[in-house]
Amino acid sequence: QRAPAKDAHGKALEIYRELAHERVDAFRPDVAMTLHNLATVLSDMGDRVGARKARNEFNCLNGFFYLDGLNLFRQQVRGASCNN
Repeated sequence: QRAPAKDAHGKALEIYRELAHERVDAFRPDVAMTLHNLATVLSDMGDRVGARKARNEFNCLNGFFYLDGLNLFRQQVRGASCNN
């Protein structure tokens, strides 16, 4: 049962990565979610190296989400300061 799940997540990841090349902000969350799910499947299958690789990439993408959110927050704070 896990091998088909691994294949499905691998294919989904391939598709989302292609879409992210066109619209990174729109599809980066899908890439991250799929990496997380793939890491879980790989871990369940005993592929610790593959799971670690997928989790590391997932964590890297989460860092981008954090930085994007932090930048947005800073812009909002600056805008609020200017309006006072």
